[in-house]
Amino acid sequence: MKFCIFPETDIGFYRRLLVMALPLAAQNLITMGVNLVDNMMLGALGETAMSAATLANHYISLFQFAMMGIAMGSSVLTARFWGANDLRALRRTVTIALRFALALAAALTIVTALFSRQIMSLYTHETDMPCGLFPCSWCEDRSFQYDPRA
Repeated sequence: MKFCIFPETDIGFYRRLLVMALPLAAQNLITMGVNLVDNMMLGALGETAMSAATLANHYISLFQFAMMGIAMGSSVLTARFWGANDLRALRRTVTIALRFALALAAALTIVTALFSRQIMSLYTHETDMPCGLFPCSWCEDRSFQYDPRA
């Protein structure tokens, strides 16, 4: 019996996998790069500014987790429907997932723009932030960046 490191020996499979994986890896690399630049710029302002931005990013990461949940849940259903060759159900699943994502993005954009001070007060009671309550202004600035494709 021959031992093989890779159970799949079809080179076409690995090419298709690479075509799908590279954009995902690039998106994550860009996101991490933006966060790194944010941290470098805020590090120059001091520890208080850095902690304020970190608090705001905790709230923003909740949105990203919710989007991942919608995407992962719908991917299970789309794989099932694709395997069953049920294109009508597949389209319906993708449509519902996109509607959920858009509704969540719109709702969080409005809530964050209107209630950023109340949201940040859930995370901290400190008020010695620059520019009033810095996490609030950071959240308000980032509120219109909620992307349902995340």
